[in-house]
Amino acid sequence: MNALTPSGMTLDRVTMDRETQAVWCLNRINIFRELPRAIIAQLARITVEKEFSKTELIFGPYDAEERIFVVREGEVEIYQLSPDGKKVIIDILVPGNIFGNSYFGSGYDLEVNDFAMARSRVMLCIFKKSEFMNIMKKMPQLALNLIGEISKKLNEADSRIRDLALSDATNRLIGELMRFGKKAGKEMGDKIVLGTRLTHEELAELTGVTRETVTRVLKKLRQDKIVDINSSRHFVIDKHKVEKALNL
Repeated sequence: MNALTPSGMTLDRVTMDRETQAVWCLNRINIFRELPRAIIAQLARITVEKEFSKTELIFGPYDAEERIFVVREGEVEIYQLSPDGKKVIIDILVPGNIFGNSYFGSGYDLEVNDFAMARSRVMLCIFKKSEFMNIMKKMPQLALNLIGEISKKLNEADSRIRDLALSDATNRLIGELMRFGKKAGKEMGDKIVLGTRLTHEELAELTGVTRETVTRVLKKLRQDKIVDINSSRHFVIDKHKVEKALNL
C-alpha cells in the first residue's frame, strides 16, 4: 500500500502530479518546445520549481552551487555593481528566458559577477548545471535550441554595446526600448506595446545615463510622438517614427 501524505494523497500520486505539472510548464518554454516527450520527462524529474517574492535575491556572485534557471512566470533583473557601488542593469528577463550563475558548458573556473533579483513575483524552473548538461549531451536538439537562445542574447548584447560606445542618450534610449519591444512587446499596427513596465531609474541603469537625462529625453520623444505611455504605464513605440529618428 502506498504511503499517504497529510492531504490524503498517495506519494506516487503527489510525484506524478508534480512531474505532470513540470512537463506542462516545460512544454511552454522556448528551448524545450518540440523535444521528444521522453526528454521532457527526464527534465521534469530533475527540475525544481521555486517561487521568489519581489526584490528577493535569486543568486549573487559567490554562490557555490552551479545552477541553470528558466523564467516560468514574472521578471528577473540581472545586474552588477561597479567598484564605487553603482548598480548597472545587464538585462531584464521575461518568461521563457534562460540564465545561470555559471557559464554554460565552461570547463574553466570563470567567475560570474552577476546578481539576479526577482523584479516581480517570480516562478523559476531550476536545474543543477551538471544534470542539465548531461541531458543536453544526449539530446542534440536541446543543445541547438540553447545555442539559438544564446545567439539571440549575444546579438542583443552586441546591439547594446554599440549603442553605449557610439550613440548619444536619445539613440541609446530608443535602442533599449526597441530591444524590449522585440523580446517582450506586442505589435499593434504601427505601434509596439512593451510587455514590461520600465521606470526612468531602470532605463538610466540600462543605458548608462543619468535619471535626469532619461526624463528629459523621454519628454522630447513624447512631444515628437515617437514614444508614448499607455494607461497601464507601458511604453508604446511608433515603429515608423523610430526608424526616421534613428536614420537622422
